[in-house]
Amino acid sequence: MKFYTPTARKEYLRCPKRFYFRYLFKPEDPTEKEQHRSLRKLYGIRELAGHLIHGAIAGEVRAYADGNMWNYENAGKRCRERFLDVVCRSYAEEPGVLLDDLQLAEAYNGCGIQELRDDITFWRDVIPIMIENAWRACFTLGLQQSKSGYSLFAEHKVEHKIGDKTHHLVFDVMTQSSARSMVIDWKTHEIDNEDIYQVQRYLRCLHETQGIPTLRLFGFAVNLLTEEITSITYNPFPQSTGGYSALAQRAQSTRVTTQDPYHASPHVSLCRRCPYAALCPDRVTSVLPEFDALAA
Repeated sequence: MKFYTPTARKEYLRCPKRFYFRYLFKPEDPTEKEQHRSLRKLYGIRELAGHLIHGAIAGEVRAYADGNMWNYENAGKRCRERFLDVVCRSYAEEPGVLLDDLQLAEAYNGCGIQELRDDITFWRDVIPIMIENAWRACFTLGLQQSKSGYSLFAEHKVEHKIGDKTHHLVFDVMTQSSARSMVIDWKTHEIDNEDIYQVQRYLRCLHETQGIPTLRLFGFAVNLLTEEITSITYNPFPQSTGGYSALAQRAQSTRVTTQDPYHASPHVSLCRRCPYAALCPDRVTSVLPEFDALAA
């Protein structure tokens, strides 16, 4: 199985069926196409928070690169308000109605807000902390405002062609100077082997597309909750580690022998937060009782 991006690889390891509906499913009917486009804009609570956190940090990094001060306190407040606004409006609007291209998958899947209260409270409280920790990590790693001979980018998009495939990558933060090139990847969860692989993939791209020597390549994954910074290097001739991340292990343990290469064993938490649950024959049946009743 080949993947165009590290994100697609993670999607497959998390759930093969979700990977199929996001990347491979191509409806032909115009109505189904529009429905599928809308489904791709649905987020679980954790995904929604992560999406908004990354966007808020990117805005602050760009402003800092242009010579402005990084006001993480205001950025944290605005991000938290935006998160709560989308959460509240998702349950006030009809399921599937996009709110500025965002809506909660939990609302779409008919989940009650009471059972999600702990998740909502957790992210409401940690969003400002994560944005402050990003600011602290940036200064720990020596980010500077853009100037002659030094460039600072946020959400930097790069194309990397391998064979006949073009891979579209997005670096959360990238700096370049004559002495070194650095990539930072923000994580809203504990860093595992899949995250390390992702940053190594970015460093490989810089090495192969720009010819930057490996000794001048520096990669970092930052756990925004704990402020832990993991240093990552790129070896063009890697040795097999023989290990799997927890994500890969779970994917392997729940896989069953089937003619469908994208079959997935149902998982209550994943199914409840999945945008494609309405389309999925492998879902937990209790996630969408209204659909199951119709099917019966």
